[in-house]
Amino acid sequence: MQACDRAGLPFVLLLLGTQTREPQLHTSSWPNELKSTRGEDQLQADVILRALVLAGANGNGEITPKELDPTLGAVFAHLPDALLIIDSHRLVRVANAAAARLWNEPETALVGRALAELLEAPEAVWDELFAHPGAVVDMLARRTIGAPLPVEVAAGPSGFLGRELRLLAVRDATSRFAREAVLARLALSDPLTGLPNRLVLQDRVQQAIARADRYGGMIALHLIDLDGFKAINDQHGHRVGDALLLAFAERLKPAIRSTDTLARIGGDEFAFLQPDLQCPEGARLAAERLLARLADPLRVNETELTLRASIGTATYPLHGRNFEALVERADRALYRAKQRGGQCVVIADGEENGTNTPEAGPNPP
Repeated sequence: MQACDRAGLPFVLLLLGTQTREPQLHTSSWPNELKSTRGEDQLQADVILRALVLAGANGNGEITPKELDPTLGAVFAHLPDALLIIDSHRLVRVANAAAARLWNEPETALVGRALAELLEAPEAVWDELFAHPGAVVDMLARRTIGAPLPVEVAAGPSGFLGRELRLLAVRDATSRFAREAVLARLALSDPLTGLPNRLVLQDRVQQAIARADRYGGMIALHLIDLDGFKAINDQHGHRVGDALLLAFAERLKPAIRSTDTLARIGGDEFAFLQPDLQCPEGARLAAERLLARLADPLRVNETELTLRASIGTATYPLHGRNFEALVERADRALYRAKQRGGQCVVIADGEENGTNTPEAGPNPP
């Protein structure tokens, strides 16, 4: 949970007193405006600022919603974001209706509660929240009913309403976190097959190399290319071509271990990473197992298609000592597999320095 400023929450800054201009209020229509202008941060902020700055106190110095002017109380009740007023002991003194909805508890049940019971975050985030008034931080809202919610929290400076009080604004950040999760997934996966993309593959190859250096062993990187895919795409259309790529990925998944990685790195090109190998023969057997998975024909939109593929394989440390070198050697082996007619496996020849050893893989019929 990192502290950061939220450009999308300008109303928070106004709410916390960083804007000093006199708000222009239209009290006769506040509740309706608040309901209908959720996205108009300026109007919303003006109303919040005036409502809270003008909030009164009773004779005992306790702040309660009942002490608000009736019009201001109506505004306070219709605010869309949760507001808490806390004292110097971080106990809740006032909570609005939005806070009650957020925590699934009556407002009265929130009053008197310790802030740490309602919000969860590392100590460094708490420090950021109170040391830098107006900063917006990510926290979890702890609820007695329902799962914890990701929230954005901003705190005002101490001395709210001239006393040892602070004002906190809390907003449900579930939708933002969901959007960020989708973006992260899109950045790291192929949108068609859902498989990891080249960026993830590179990272996992680097991790596998680091483990091999530390504990011994080797890794294999296989590049897999569908044979005749362009002709199928041209003849049957992109819809059938996409279905074929999906089916190809699904056929391969059962043939790999949970520690392996199957990635899509190009149009009809896939990659298969085998970490923690003990001998080169394990790479050949795994590649041949993948080809065997493609033996049965596939029916797509009433069209029966046969899946065929070529595989080029390079191993670490024999054929390369980093991701780029392994990809280059595997790609050259894949090219030779295509030259042989496809539907075969070719292991990169020689060591990294280019010495010659026999190529692996059956001759095409």
